[in-house]
Amino acid sequence: MRTFLWMSCVLLAAALQGQGEPPCFDGGSPVVRRVLAYMEDSLYAYAQEAIREGVALYPDRSRLLVLDAVIEGRQGNLERMQERLLEARLHLGGDSCRLAVWHYGRAQWHALRGRPTAAARELAAARSLGFGDLWRPAVEPNFDAVRGAPEFRALLELWDEDKTAEHWLAQGVARWRRGQHTEALADLELAAELDPRNPWPAYFKGVCFLKLQTPAEARAHFERFIQQTPDTLGLGWFFLGKIAFDEGDYEQAFQHLQTALERHLDARLGASSAEALRLATQAVRRLHGQRRRQHQRWLQARARLQPCPDPLTCDLPPLIREILLLFIPEYL
Repeated sequence: MRTFLWMSCVLLAAALQGQGEPPCFDGGSPVVRRVLAYMEDSLYAYAQEAIREGVALYPDRSRLLVLDAVIEGRQGNLERMQERLLEARLHLGGDSCRLAVWHYGRAQWHALRGRPTAAARELAAARSLGFGDLWRPAVEPNFDAVRGAPEFRALLELWDEDKTAEHWLAQGVARWRRGQHTEALADLELAAELDPRNPWPAYFKGVCFLKLQTPAEARAHFERFIQQTPDTLGLGWFFLGKIAFDEGDYEQAFQHLQTALERHLDARLGASSAEALRLATQAVRRLHGQRRRQHQRWLQARARLQPCPDPLTCDLPPLIREILLLFIPEYL
């Protein structure tokens, strides 16, 4: 379930955009990134607090209000969801991209009320305005109630026929989730070729290579993902840290995990942060253990090569002498 919600949130900024046009949803905004990060782990109270702060400062508040509506829908608050959508409608102006995002929110509202025909109609309106991404209806939990309806499936199939970069990305991730990692890599490669600016094919290729136990290829793709999204989340750094940890390079692992925590994985953000903190803590402990063992080996070698430092200890058993060498400074 967490993977399902994670897919819905972490790709929202990349998904709400038209082909070859500026992003429909300003994924580069620090306010939006903060909201998406909280939604990633279903921390809706924190997300809505960030939305309230952003609405007062963000010049285009319609996106934030639609996100607020999505959160209300996920929590079953349909009346408040409708209120947020109505408020967002007042701030659309003549921007077709904002209107597409608003229709997408309306589609979720109808879906939650069990109206698949109306939900499909709103999605079709969003698509006609440039909302050309399969991700949203494919992974958003608010659409679960109508996902099997014929008219809803028909719309998804029509969307699927476009064969855009988003189609191959969506199909690749769907195959990854089913464990078809080799097939997923082929789809993700097509997505990358059709839209080289989109960083997410590189990210998911890295995840697939990890599943196929080829960490060198995974590392290369996570590094490419970081190059394309230097300010986006901390996911690339997190996986680089995990790879280094598994390879026993604890110093490098700690550096990468520390960067991940600084970039995104706030201590309040649930499972991702908990895993990063756990690995970083273990990396420090194991690094300390490695250095302590190295120091012990060096002391033992020096004790064998050098004459006895103190005549009083020369006749002591070797183990006792080593303990003294470790803990009593005058014998070092």
